[in-house]
Amino acid sequence: MSINSRDLPVSFHVRAYAKINWDLHVLARRPDGYHEIDSLVVRIDLYDEIDISISNGKGIIVDCEISPGKDNLAYKAASLLLESFGADLSLEIKIKKNIPHGAGLGGGSSDAAAVISCLGSFIGMKESLLFEIAAKAGSDVPSFLLEGWRRMTGRGEIVEPLKGFEGEILLVCPDCHVSTPQVYSNWDQKPVSSKPASIPDRLESPQNDLFEAANLVCPEIGEVINALLDHGANIASMSGSGSSVFALFKQKAALFEATQELGKKYTCHRIRIF
Repeated sequence: MSINSRDLPVSFHVRAYAKINWDLHVLARRPDGYHEIDSLVVRIDLYDEIDISISNGKGIIVDCEISPGKDNLAYKAASLLLESFGADLSLEIKIKKNIPHGAGLGGGSSDAAAVISCLGSFIGMKESLLFEIAAKAGSDVPSFLLEGWRRMTGRGEIVEPLKGFEGEILLVCPDCHVSTPQVYSNWDQKPVSSKPASIPDRLESPQNDLFEAANLVCPEIGEVINALLDHGANIASMSGSGSSVFALFKQKAALFEATQELGKKYTCHRIRIF
């Protein structure tokens, strides 16, 4: 793989889509400190916007209001990719955050995957190598290299496409930041592990084993779920390790009413899953 210096500088504008964990089963804590999971994930129409500039030289700059510089997962992803590529390039990555931080929507991992996908496509890297780099960047980063529905297993790095459905959900974001390590630490102290059912059953009745552990950090999560069910939601569940909650309504009138009422207290998005 090689890049002709005459092709540089070049710039790209990409979208990094959020996800929801439709369900999340935590099977066990592993000897390496990670947790064995089984989760159904789907892309939602909420995204960060990323501008990537590539030029001759050396160095990576990440401009982001949350976790700027080397603390940003996009920096780690770009660094791993350039290391694998074996050449020096100068990268400037500007991230406009629209995905709430600490909400269980995978904003940081999605940003990292978008950078890997964009740079890998420009350089001409094989897809299999991109997935390897993504797995090194973070447990759930590989999932964001796929679109639509997918199933995550292992520590999250094993992904496979899944046939699901498209539709509209109500996404509710309580005003609290939830730390994923804290939630898993709570889970370790009082494990809640459910056996995954068949895929159709999981799509019909999702369950999140991290709910109780996350609700200890942010009790509003449970309050939101109960409010959504009271307003006629057919499904209401937490995404990932929280704090965001999603709901599916079969009745449009109930969806409208819930959006109006919960919107008085929380940030709400009527949003597509696709």
